[in-house]
Amino acid sequence: MTFPLQKDLDGDGLLGAFDGGADPDDSKWDTDGDGLSDLYESQRRSDPARFDSDGDGLDDAEETRLGTDPTRQDTDSDGLTDKEEVDGWEFVYAFDAGGNQLRTWVTSDPLDPDTDSDGLPDFKEHAFGLNPRVVSDPNVLGLEAKVTETGVAHNPNDLVVRGGDTLRYTATVENKLDSRFAQGLFSLNSSVPSVLDASRVSPAQFVLDPHQQATLSGTVTVSTMSASQSVSLTQVAGALITDWREQSNFAEMWLRLEESAAATQFVDHSGSLPPRNASCSGSTCPTSGVPGYLGNGVRFDGTNDYLVVQDSPGFDFGRGGLTIAMWVKKTDNDTGTLLHWRSQGEGGSNYLKVDIDDTTLRVGLWINWLGGLVIPNGGTVGLNEWHHVAVVRDGAGNWTTYIDGMPRLWLERR
Repeated sequence: MTFPLQKDLDGDGLLGAFDGGADPDDSKWDTDGDGLSDLYESQRRSDPARFDSDGDGLDDAEETRLGTDPTRQDTDSDGLTDKEEVDGWEFVYAFDAGGNQLRTWVTSDPLDPDTDSDGLPDFKEHAFGLNPRVVSDPNVLGLEAKVTETGVAHNPNDLVVRGGDTLRYTATVENKLDSRFAQGLFSLNSSVPSVLDASRVSPAQFVLDPHQQATLSGTVTVSTMSASQSVSLTQVAGALITDWREQSNFAEMWLRLEESAAATQFVDHSGSLPPRNASCSGSTCPTSGVPGYLGNGVRFDGTNDYLVVQDSPGFDFGRGGLTIAMWVKKTDNDTGTLLHWRSQGEGGSNYLKVDIDDTTLRVGLWINWLGGLVIPNGGTVGLNEWHHVAVVRDGAGNWTTYIDGMPRLWLERR
């Protein structure tokens, strides 16, 4: 008895290559393991051999659920990948009485390039830190300017100046965004420079925090040798909008400590508002402007040098996840404190401490004065060389220490 050759061994509806079909693996109905049969993927034009056909970070099954195109990273062609729209971004919706940002997370529609139909594509809403589901003001920079005559009675309504007059020009540029920084250039141009000379209003760079303003000023002179004519002044203010929060990986504080010698203020680069700048005074200031791991760093004397950062709601360590990380270079065997946080309330009875005892990384936690070393031995930090030290607590309350990227100790919730 002769049996015919069995076709479509996996029963997915596609013939294998031996039988002239397109099934990438006739022994599996779902070759790439994404939950979609090879036949279904072939019908949708996705690749049955690739878990994520377009490489946008969403697997083909998720794209099927969303209705997005599994062969295009950006289904609606708005400049954001499908995954970026589904994942969303941080949005500042208000400020508390202390000026601290109140944040939430928003998402856009990967099938609609302008989710809220306000004329701003979702790409710009993301770039500006706006809510893509609420109509937003497209004007992210504000500019107010005025020109006054000096030394003469000024009539702002006649639009006429005389030869030899000097005009005082003042302009204020404002960043109107809640969570983005504006880095740009302002300039003033005359349509006829030989008649109305604006060269004394020099182009000026600006870096503006959210809702921060910068005032620019100078003088404009009128030629004494010109016939009467119409002349215009053109103001140009352009800016690159940047998300420092995203660049800092949404850190609550990021001190680069790159300030020059004799610094007493150290800038927070996390993009948080208000910024969590560090400060010191007098003999407690560490030596700044010394060589660091990258660029400048600071050197603490091990006796009484320290930096102070004012408390913030962002430092409410609670019981959730947190990461404390820094580059350190220890040069002696004494105990060196890396971080000492103490609550302002309850008489300061809650505090967290990270230090290096001799060469041993330690973590201590006290609640209502009760507690102790959570991690008494978090690994060895060698002397006289740079090391990256990190202390991590996950959302379940488990602690892990890392030295140079390698986990050294893991401790269950305490």
